[in-house]
Amino acid sequence: MKAILAIITVALSMVACGNSEDATKGGSASLKTSSLALPDGTKITLNGTVAKVVSKPNDKGALKLHEIKFNTTSKIAESSVYKELSKLGYTRKVIEDSRNSFKIHYYKKDQPVIGNVYQEQPGANSQASQLSMYWQSI
Repeated sequence: MKAILAIITVALSMVACGNSEDATKGGSASLKTSSLALPDGTKITLNGTVAKVVSKPNDKGALKLHEIKFNTTSKIAESSVYKELSKLGYTRKVIEDSRNSFKIHYYKKDQPVIGNVYQEQPGANSQASQLSMYWQSI
């Protein structure tokens, strides 16, 4: 299990560092509701702002990474994300849970696993968190 997490961490690091096909960055100070297309094309609405979208080609297709910023703690952000995904038939499994971040995989039959890494983003005046959502596109 630790080897899988290490591979995912390395893959995310590589995606963040290089050759993105399509990258968008949002510099908005106020967060808003954003729409996000899942691997099957279904759109979900999240109570955060999509800050970056990266598609990294690989031998299996492409690794898709979305960074979303929330004005809530990571636990509240995960609850809102899971509420949307559960409506579409996804189940979840907690992979790792630590003080400042946690990792969850979401599963649905015949769909790629959606991996989410939630991290607290402590600020001077507010609670904030960031989600890195990724999956392998074929």
